[in-house]
Amino acid sequence: MVLVSAETKLDRVLDLREGKCRQRLRLSAKTIKGCNWRKDNGSGQEALTQAFCWALEQAGAEALLVPSCAARTGSILVVFNQNLCPASNFKVTKEVVWPGK
Repeated sequence: MVLVSAETKLDRVLDLREGKCRQRLRLSAKTIKGCNWRKDNGSGQEALTQAFCWALEQAGAEALLVPSCAARTGSILVVFNQNLCPASNFKVTKEVVWPGK
């Protein structure tokens, strides 16, 4: 698990926490939260959520906001650095250091 605080200014972000966005992509919240990507990848299949992530990156998205499976009210921001627009910015301001690391 990685936890950081960041300052961002992004233009092309898909927010998969929003029902209308998921509906347009035909991707349910249940599918996102229920995906066991470790199991899928371990069996030689690409997890559906990872396939969506790769497709969105290839389509030029700067970032993707998804609901966290670990924290019910949490969110995960996936940033595609190579797709950042010149006016965009992503800067980690604080990284949490976990005990035992």
